Amino acid sequence: MPITLPTPPIAPSLSDPENFDARTDDFLSWMTDLSVTWNASPPLLVEDITTLWSAARRTKSTVQSIPNSVFTIIAYNTLDYDKLGELDATGRFTAQNDGIYHISAGLISVEATWATGDVWQITLYKNGTRYANGSRMVANAAITEFFDSTIGIDVELVAGDYIDIRAHTQGVTVNTLTDPKYNYFSVHRVA
Repeated sequence: MPITLPTPPIAPSLSDPENFDARTDDFLSWMTDLSVTWNASPPLLVEDITTLWSAARRTKSTVQSIPNSVFTIIAYNTLDYDKLGELDATGRFTAQNDGIYHISAGLISVEATWATGDVWQITLYKNGTRYANGSRMVANAAITEFFDSTIGIDVELVAGDYIDIRAHTQGVTVNTLTDPKYNYFSVHRVA
C-alpha cells in the first residue's frame, strides 16, 4: 500500500534572505519526517510484494502418459512454492494480478523407441489457446532415447487469465520420466 508523504515546504532560497533560516528549518524538519516515514514503513510507493507478486514452482515426479497426437496438460504434482496459490496440481496457473510473467518449463520422456519423424514437444497454452511452442525433438532415424523439451518466455496476463503446459507427441504414445530435475513449471511476475 502506498504511503502518503508529508507535503514538502517551500524550499529555502538565497533570493529571500530574511526567510532563509525559517525555510531551511522547515525543509530539514520535513526531510526528517520523510526519513522517519521511510524507515518506519515499507518503501514508498512500492507494492507489497507478498500480496501482489506471483512466484510459483511445481515439479513432476510421477508418470504421465502422453498419447500420440494429443496436446496433454501436464499435471505437475509436487509443490516447491506458490506465494499466491495460483499454480494448482492440475498444471493450471491462474493470474491474480495484471502483469508480465516469466514462464519456464521442462519435460522429459522415458527412454523410448522413436521412429523416424516422431516428435516430442511442450507448448504453452494461454486461456485454452496455443500460445508458444517449446523446443522440439524430432527423431531423424529410428532411435531409443530420452526426449526433452523446454520453454522460457515472458507473457502478459490480466487477472483471471490462465496458462498451462501441454506435451505433444507425434507418431508414438510415451510416458514422462519421473525426474523433477527435468520436469518443472515455474511462473514469476516480473513487471
